[in-house]
Parts: sequence; C-alpha cells; structure tokens
Amino acid sequence: MEPIRLMLFTDTFEIGGSERFVLRLARHLPRERFALSLGAFSEAGPLRSQLPDDVPLRLFPMRGGYLKPAGLLQVARWTHILRKQEVDLLFTNHYYTNVLGSMAAHAARVPHVTGQRGRIIPYRRRDRLANMAANLAAVRVVANSHAMVNELKRDGYLPETRVTVVHNGLPAEDFAPYRAVRAATRQDLGVSPNAPLIACVARLSPEKDHRSLLTALSLLPPSTPSPVLVLAGEGPEAAALKAEAKRLNVARQVVFAGTLSDVRPLLGAADLFVLPSLTESFPNALLEAMQAGLPVIASAVGGIPEAVDDGLSGLLVPMQDAQSMAFAISRLLENPHLAARLGAQARANVAARFSLEGMVAHVADLLTEATQGGSHVRHLRRR
Repeated sequence: MEPIRLMLFTDTFEIGGSERFVLRLARHLPRERFALSLGAFSEAGPLRSQLPDDVPLRLFPMRGGYLKPAGLLQVARWTHILRKQEVDLLFTNHYYTNVLGSMAAHAARVPHVTGQRGRIIPYRRRDRLANMAANLAAVRVVANSHAMVNELKRDGYLPETRVTVVHNGLPAEDFAPYRAVRAATRQDLGVSPNAPLIACVARLSPEKDHRSLLTALSLLPPSTPSPVLVLAGEGPEAAALKAEAKRLNVARQVVFAGTLSDVRPLLGAADLFVLPSLTESFPNALLEAMQAGLPVIASAVGGIPEAVDDGLSGLLVPMQDAQSMAFAISRLLENPHLAARLGAQARANVAARFSLEGMVAHVADLLTEATQGGSHVRHLRRR
C-alpha cells in the first residue's frame, strides 16, 4: 500500500510541548506508512536540529499578524503547496496552525486533523470561536489529556466521535549517567553536594505560579532539611520572582538557572521535583521528572491527575495552596523511604503508560483512519 502523504505543521522550533510532539512524530512515524513533510511559520529555535534529514521543511513566515494580508497570503501559499504536493492529510498542533491550517486544508480539499495540546488558545472569545470552528471542520481532534477535552467542550459543541486522547509519550531514558555526574552538576549550579535539591522546570510566567512555590519554601518548618530550589526556565516573571524571593528571605536558597537546553543533568542531580502550575494539559516536564525516578509534587489541575496517582506515584496539592505545598515538601524531605517509593513508582508508570512507542503507534493508527472512507478528498489516491 502506498504511503500516506502527511504534512505535519508546527509554529516554530522553540522548546515547548507541541514542538517536541511534532518532532517526535517526524522522527518516529513509520516510513512504510507515511511519506512526511513538515511546515512551520519559522525555523527559529533550538529544536530545529532535531528535524530528520529525510523530512523536507517548508516555511510559511507570518509577518505582521496572522490574519493580516501578508498572513493570508501565506495561507494561499499553504493551500497551493497542499495541492501541488498532493498531500493526503494535514496535521496541525497549535492554536494558530489549527485555525490557519483549517482554512488552507478546506481550500485545498485535504482532510485536516487538529491537535489540542494545552491552553494555548487565547482568552479572547473571537479566537476561541475560531479554534472551535477549526475543530468542528477537522476529521479528527487529537487531545493530550481528558482535561483538555473537557475544556474544549466548555468552548462549544465537539462531537465525541471526532475526539481522541493520546497522552504524551517519552523515549526510553537511562538516568544513571546523569546521576553519576550529580556532584559536577550541582557544582555548576552552585549547590552544595549534600543540600536537598528541589527542581522546577517551567517557563517563568504567571500561569506556572512560582510565587506559591517560593512562599512554600519560606513556610518549611525548622525541622525540615534546608533545601535549594533550582528554577529552570525564563519568562516575563523573572525579575518579579527574584524580588519575591528576596522579600520572603529565601533568595539564598533559590537558583535561577535560565533555560536549559538539556534538563536531564538537573533531574539527575535533584532530590525532588515540584510543579505548582495553575493550568496544565499534560506537561512533559512532569513526565520527564517521573521518568528520572524523582518524587514529584504537583498542583491537582488539568491533566496532571491523569499522570500522577496521588500518594502512589507522587503527591498532589490544591493550586495556589502554599501551605499544602510546604507540608508535602517537608513530608518527602523528612521521609526518604517514602520519597524513594514514590519515585520508583513514578518511573514505572511512565515506562508502562507513557512510552514514545505507544504514543506514536496510537497517532499512526488515528492518522491512517482519518484518510479512509473519504471519497470527497481530492488528493487521496486509491490504494
């Protein structure tokens, strides 16, 4: 059977969950089933190097606004390419790519699958309606959590038969080499060898609620071993968070590490991982910490409870509840046996439920189904 001509689309190659998802598909979708190409608005970002050599990239630069004349001209180019390359299926994975891809796919008469992978949708009603329209026009909607599906349903009608949940999956990883250089990593970060190290990998933006984590650090009881908190990430809250750490008198315990191109050494050096977000769909950073065998503490929001079984593979706390977060941190730092048990179960859960192989196989089957039974599809060749 002739491979399906599939165009994947990402917005940029910056570090993010949607971008990593698309690139993992580009690398691992079976070539006997799919002939791949990739579209993007920009090739900026460190993940560009991860694009396989056998996947051609076509850029559609959006300068001056997505719905301005220059942006609509790129949609027209996109339509032309879909027709010229006789693409069988378009798969987009971001708010702007979903909306503009829906326009291009409709004009080219190519079936379209939308990906919903987090609260990327702006809060303006007009944009939420545009996202809903793109989902309604799609032959399939792929969400990365049941929580994401529920949020989409709150925006409007979404047929159950078109929506499928595919949780994020990670490639198998041995963290022993990163634990072996634990002392060197800590030295690079300015953390003493014996201090408990709490890692948090998240963009420094309001929805990640680092403020509650800093407050929790200040609320730890004197009996708790004094930890160092390493914040990996950059964002608009950086200056305000540094000021908050000083105000709470915990600045000496906080390391602002900036964006790390590779977080595995940090996870190998850490004793605990905390994610205090106000909203999440299904965060890769949390899965990576669990895969590293770290005990995790996270706010019980979005799809996080779909990844963490409270009390079994981690601890969940109410969002913006610094006191509960402090209690959970203290509990794990004072009870290393509990911390080790939670970390071991977290690692086992990722291997069993959130593997890259399982994710890719599930997506491959969904995309194959999306191209079947569509006599209205202009470019779907007879097989």
